[in-house]
Amino acid sequence: MTYVYIAVTVATGIYSAYSAKQAGDAQADSIKAQAKQDRIDTMAQMDMDSAEEGREAAALRKENRRRRSIQEAAFAKSGVLMEGSAADVLTKQRATDEANVQNIHIARGNQRAQDIHKAEGDYNQSIYLAKTTKSAAKTKMITSLIGTATSAYDKMSDIPSSPTTTKTTTPSAFSPTSFPKQNFPATTSSSIGQYKNPFIK
Repeated sequence: MTYVYIAVTVATGIYSAYSAKQAGDAQADSIKAQAKQDRIDTMAQMDMDSAEEGREAAALRKENRRRRSIQEAAFAKSGVLMEGSAADVLTKQRATDEANVQNIHIARGNQRAQDIHKAEGDYNQSIYLAKTTKSAAKTKMITSLIGTATSAYDKMSDIPSSPTTTKTTTPSAFSPTSFPKQNFPATTSSSIGQYKNPFIK
């Protein structure tokens, strides 16, 4: 029964260590997959912001041209020639309008650069966390297996060894020579002659 208990304990320990390793690997893979997905989502959002920025800049340029056209029409209606001071005013206005458009690109571009930098930092941190999680799971599995092996060895050492069998000596079979030898007096002819049969007269 003791050996069965030790075998079950070892099997349970191995299964628990392997299950913990699998759980750690699954967690690491989940962290890595989420990091990749977040990175993809961030880049997709950047593309959407860039497209929106382009549409906003195009709309602003269109609005600027419309306002300049109104201003030019007002100058022409008042008899002001489009030269000299009037031309300078429109030229400066055009430059100011374009600068405002470029400011949109600059401001949004700086924000995108910061967002990309942050996204890359988050991605690298997540990948590092995934690696450390997988490494920790492997270390924990090895430590658990060593502990299981040590515990099994200790339990095996506590089992008493088999008792020494005592050898019994079986008496040998009966033999006439097993009795002690006795010395009987030798029979001689003279002793035979001295014997008298009481039935013979």
